[in-house]
Amino acid sequence: ILLADIGIEMEEKMKMYCDNKSAFNLANNLVLHDRTKHVEIDRHFIRERIDSK
Repeated sequence: ILLADIGIEMEEKMKMYCDNKSAFNLANNLVLHDRTKHVEIDRHFIRERIDSK
């Protein structure tokens, strides 16, 4: 989604590899917890920067 937002179109989905069990669990957990609040804040910061361009 982020690449499309800045004008880069991909023909295929990008494969992402991860050997970190905690990162994998965070990516697959749809409920945000207090421990992941910093990730959500960073995401909103990036979204605002993209929207301001």
